[in-house]
Amino acid sequence: MTKRKPFWKLSTQQSPPSQDDPGNRQHVRETLLTAVDTQIRDNAPPETRLTFERLVREGQSEDDARRLIARVLVTEMNTLVQAQELYSEERYIAALQRLPQRPGTSS
Repeated sequence: MTKRKPFWKLSTQQSPPSQDDPGNRQHVRETLLTAVDTQIRDNAPPETRLTFERLVREGQSEDDARRLIARVLVTEMNTLVQAQELYSEERYIAALQRLPQRPGTSS
């Protein structure tokens, strides 16, 4: 069995992407917003689209509403990785329903 090179060694980069790299942060932001757009478009879960529409009705711009939903998405992803918990659609939906309150804060 041959040892595979890490993905960053396959590119022209000499080291793995850094969290501090503005280009990497922008890529992560764009990926999260694409995920939000997909959830809204596919109505999966429907609460994402409903939350988006509610936030816009309440005065958020469409871009700000998408960013708020992306915050919830990244908070859920962090919970999966850092706390090693399973994805909970119930937890995700509850956080969407609390918007525009910042994810991870209590009322």
